[in-house]
Amino acid sequence: MTTMTFEPGRSVAAFVEAISGTSDVVSAAVAAADSLSAALAADTVAILQDTAVVAVRGALDPKLSLPRLPSSGAACETVGARSVLTVAIGRHSGRRLVAVRDNGVPFVDAEADLATGLSAALALQLAALDHLAEQRRYAGGDAEAAAQDARNGRMLLEQLAVVQRAVARRAPLNEIFDAITAGARFLLGDAISALAMREIDNPDMLHLASTCGFPDEVRHRLWRAPLDSAGVTGSAIRREEIAVFAGRTDATEAMSDGIEAGVQAAMAAPVRHHDKVVGALFVASRCPNRVYGPADQAVLTAFAEHVGVAIEAARAVDGLYQAFHDPLTGLASSALFRNRLMHTLALAAREQSRVAVVLFNLHRFKTVNDTFGHAAGDLLLTGVAERLAAGLRATDTLARFGADEFAILLAGVEQAEPAMEVTERLLASLRRPFWIGGREVTIDSTAGIAFSALGERDADALLQGADLALTAAKQDGPGRIEMFEPSMKIVRARRAGLELDLRHAVERDQLLLHYQPIVDLTDGRVTGCEALVRWAHPERGTVSPLDFISLAEETGYIVSVGSWVLHEACRQAAAWNKSLPGTDLHITVNLSARQIRRPDLPDLVASVLRQTGLAPELLTLEITESVLVHDVDATVHQLHKLKGLGVKLAIDDFGTGYSSLAYLRRFPVDILKIDKMFVDDIGIETPGASLTPAIVGLGRTLGLVTVAEGIEDASQWQPLLDSGCDQGQGYYFARPQPASEVEKLLFDAYGSRLVVP
Repeated sequence: MTTMTFEPGRSVAAFVEAISGTSDVVSAAVAAADSLSAALAADTVAILQDTAVVAVRGALDPKLSLPRLPSSGAACETVGARSVLTVAIGRHSGRRLVAVRDNGVPFVDAEADLATGLSAALALQLAALDHLAEQRRYAGGDAEAAAQDARNGRMLLEQLAVVQRAVARRAPLNEIFDAITAGARFLLGDAISALAMREIDNPDMLHLASTCGFPDEVRHRLWRAPLDSAGVTGSAIRREEIAVFAGRTDATEAMSDGIEAGVQAAMAAPVRHHDKVVGALFVASRCPNRVYGPADQAVLTAFAEHVGVAIEAARAVDGLYQAFHDPLTGLASSALFRNRLMHTLALAAREQSRVAVVLFNLHRFKTVNDTFGHAAGDLLLTGVAERLAAGLRATDTLARFGADEFAILLAGVEQAEPAMEVTERLLASLRRPFWIGGREVTIDSTAGIAFSALGERDADALLQGADLALTAAKQDGPGRIEMFEPSMKIVRARRAGLELDLRHAVERDQLLLHYQPIVDLTDGRVTGCEALVRWAHPERGTVSPLDFISLAEETGYIVSVGSWVLHEACRQAAAWNKSLPGTDLHITVNLSARQIRRPDLPDLVASVLRQTGLAPELLTLEITESVLVHDVDATVHQLHKLKGLGVKLAIDDFGTGYSSLAYLRRFPVDILKIDKMFVDDIGIETPGASLTPAIVGLGRTLGLVTVAEGIEDASQWQPLLDSGCDQGQGYYFARPQPASEVEKLLFDAYGSRLVVP
């Protein structure tokens, strides 16, 4: 099985090379049909003159009903089971290009744009060849005249080929324009040539895009001028036809600066782009007896038309390259990947074979990007692209799909085992350290694989299957590979329904808070509670936070959920403290990464404190450690603003992220919460058992309160107390409970706070 290779820059270069060496209309049409067939991956390409076939590559069905000839641009239609692209070749020439795909895969807009640009180049070549043929007929039996015409024709084609090749190699437009003015000046033997273009935002003004032979003082004066005072150039633009000035008696058609420069004759041809006159190509002579005849006008017209082709081709190629390639890695873009996938699926359906697609996602790429900077992130992505490409065959297609996602089309791989082997090898290559700016950076990745069903042509469905498999792999952790299973669609549908319901959870009053007591380890008295959100869905029942918190974070709904939690937790804490005067019961509220990044967060917290009447010092805002290393300067600034309100700040899950002593000194935090994974080891003899005392010691050194999370039995309490840990929470003391249940604990023990037995 073969796959289409759609490389717009290469296609333009090959096309121009093919047609520029031809000497007659038929050979140019044949070369164009051959080149376009490869560029467009078409089964048939034909060049028609009205209804007559000039050249064809493939077999044009005589019964095929062709779309009506467009006046300009391209027309894409479906005729029966075929896809047909029709492009006008030149204006009002009656010529057209017809490309046909028998497999029904439609021509995308980018392919139509490419065909339009190439057809414009072909139109100029055919016009030049038509002009040469007309000159030969005019010369008749005059051998000397015929030889001179042949020399002139070769020179014209050579100069036009210089321009066409500059377009093909994607030279800057100013370089192409310079080649056009130089070529026109050379062929016409004149002293001066210039290209004047209308300004996009002010079409009544002209600016000189290129000059050749103009005196510097004149060029500087004329670099920008009103259209109405532009003499023969302005006349060509206004009339939309070639304009000629001959002698001083025709002074109204000349520019005064041109007369001062000794110009005796001048001529300008309009430049068109998308059927609009956007400028004019100007030549002038200082020879007293210079007369611009029909042959001269034809030469200037040919070069003027090349300006329009240069603009169109440059924009088409640049636009195509940007649309079909990732600017950072140079890999295929998602658009090009889909294009190739559609063609490959069509071929596979014809051959009754299958196609494999693999999606890769880099684990914690954002952390690397935020920690070391975007430049380092870009270098990492480039390195990832190189490693993935090195592990693939030339027939495979590798694309970058998103910030940290890559896609692979495995050609000719129809079974799960070889696809899994390739994917495992690629994952292993990404585990090796990358050296970025003198630093060793390690990442991991996950992958999802999907195979097309026999006869399947739906590229989006196959990509969706790979994406579902990738989502399942992410849930199992880094380094995982999952194959698509139909049951994954059910999971995705449930998640989509959950997302829709989550959007309305706050306004429909479906959220509630549970509170987990935090105790003083020295005497077991409750010092505060952590507020934990729950979702009581009317149909789904109680939805686990594991199912909806990450979804809320991804979708952005965490902002509204977090605002509700903050307000409700502060309201409840204020009520408890009012019922228990003098107890100073603290409330802890978790903040998400999205909330931290919002500039209005300090204003929100201040407003909630005012509305609920809770003393600022009784509110603790809890931030996960991984959030701290994302845009450190902005995070520090935000935390200082929160600290200025008088609230306390805590780092949650300490020890699981990237914090260092230097980081901790920068952040205005008050509390370190030790992750449960370290607390689990403290009562047993393990290498990790000594980490908790070390974290407690670090906290003491920095003057921070330490809170141990996840205490589940009495054997962990005493070692934590011995290590100097201040507070703790966990199932041993109390599970998270509704406010009504927590109130029983708070009020039962001597009418004040819970004392753990």
